[in-house]
Amino acid sequence: MKGIVVYDSKYGNTGMVAEAIAAALNYKAAPVNEFPPERLLAYEHVMMGSPTHMARPTDTMLNLLIGLPGKVLSGVNFTCFPHAWMAEI
Repeated sequence: MKGIVVYDSKYGNTGMVAEAIAAALNYKAAPVNEFPPERLLAYEHVMMGSPTHMARPTDTMLNLLIGLPGKVLSGVNFTCFPHAWMAEI
């Protein structure tokens, strides 16, 4: 399965986790601020990771997700970590 881990990291911890997940799954990893959203369509599995602040993802991650065209992730396996912020999107 072709996958990518898109992440935001304030102090490097989430980035290290994202890189480790990507390596274990043989996926690519990309920082959210360097990732054009239209590239999501090229992947069968999209993972997104962000540090949490008050159980919310960073504004950068939220802006990416909010800016996605409707149903762009339809048919794509989607996972986020930590999962607590999934309710925000």
